[in-house]
Amino acid sequence: MTWPDGIAAAVLTAIAFLITHHQHQPRSTTAPPQNPQDGERS
Repeated sequence: MTWPDGIAAAVLTAIAFLITHHQHQPRSTTAPPQNPQDGERS
């Protein structure tokens, strides 16, 4: 299933925002470190 570039970009931006925003919470220290840049590479 292929998505238009606009939708794919919006989804990647939303995911990157959620990951970055989630790192600000102290509770995420127990979770393994995630690299938002890995998802941006296509």
